[in-house]
Amino acid sequence: MKKFLKVTMITILCFMLIGCGCSKKDNNKDKDKEVDENIVEKLYTNDTQLVYKTDTYKLVFYFNQSQEITGYEHYYEYANTTEAESKYKSDLENYKNDLTIKKIERKGKFVIYTMASSEYEGKTVSDIQDTYSFLIPVYKD
Repeated sequence: MKKFLKVTMITILCFMLIGCGCSKKDNNKDKDKEVDENIVEKLYTNDTQLVYKTDTYKLVFYFNQSQEITGYEHYYEYANTTEAESKYKSDLENYKNDLTIKKIERKGKFVIYTMASSEYEGKTVSDIQDTYSFLIPVYKD
């Protein structure tokens, strides 16, 4: 009887552990989806940023009330978080000595490159608009 009780308890414990693992996977998918939605919502031109879309990424310039550029980032969107994670890890290694990139991070299915601002230091929104006149700013409909 004790042996049967032990086997039953171990079986129940195993099912509980398996169930907990599945729940975490779904929670991570939901969290990544929420992160992706938050990022997409953010990638529009507004009072503090100018966003351009190229064929492969979005270029986001941040500016202050004086219209001076305070920083910029590149946002690359991948098909899924696995692909984004792979690219993120690869680029961390490939660009570790690249002084034009201040930081690389992955959020959901996006890999974000925060660029060193020295290239656009002292530039204004008008300067950026002139430089990237061949691109159309992204506005929210």
